[in-house]
Amino acid sequence: MLRAVRFAVKLDMTINDATAAPMVELAPLLQDIPAARMFEESLKLLQAGQGLATYQMLREYNLFQQLFPAVAAHFTEAQTSQTEQMLEQVLRSTDKRVANDQRINPAFLFAAMLWYPLVTRAEEMAFESGLSYYDAFMVAASDIVDEQVKTVAIPRRFTAMVREVWQLQMRMTRRTGARAFKTLEEKKFRAAFDLLEMRGAVEGDDTEALCAWWRDFQRADQGGRQKMVRAINKVSNTRSPKSRRRKGPPRRRKPQSNSDA
Repeated sequence: MLRAVRFAVKLDMTINDATAAPMVELAPLLQDIPAARMFEESLKLLQAGQGLATYQMLREYNLFQQLFPAVAAHFTEAQTSQTEQMLEQVLRSTDKRVANDQRINPAFLFAAMLWYPLVTRAEEMAFESGLSYYDAFMVAASDIVDEQVKTVAIPRRFTAMVREVWQLQMRMTRRTGARAFKTLEEKKFRAAFDLLEMRGAVEGDDTEALCAWWRDFQRADQGGRQKMVRAINKVSNTRSPKSRRRKGPPRRRKPQSNSDA
């Protein structure tokens, strides 16, 4: 079934009706295939230059849902959830990079695909357990990765980068003192910034503003960077004493099911 979709997209063809008819019903049989093999198949499907069109056809036949159940849990009829918007962005970007003979890394694709399932899980954990959002985020990251490798066995060398990129999303919100300079020096900063840009396009508002700040910070010289950080420090220092003394995370509303829809 996966091969039928891959060749249909690659050759710009349709699948014969008699062949297509049982695919939706038989799609769950993919769960019986070793997860290690599914990793190799996922790369052929999503990183061969027609990833977006392949994803759309896989989803039509209930196949993508078997490979990435945590992602599929956020699918909507209108296909407008944050997860779905991110999928289109990262797959379109991957297709463009393949067309331009640019290097692609599977870890970035998985980090982007699983980002909003991670955020939703972290918010649920923070609300239900009373953990700080950071602690809930770290636990949720492990859970999401552990669940994903059951269906697509992403090798540890890639899951390690996925975690780094996710953690840097948290670190990039903290820019006071020397934090911004240290974050900029991280090896995976560029990948993390690329994900932040995609998030900004999906979320707008504060995330888009944060992305713009980091874009300017990268382009600035040393003096310009110091000036930008001083401005952040000034804003941080003008918070009320009551705000600075507050302990623990702010109260969070209980997340709704498919909250990124």
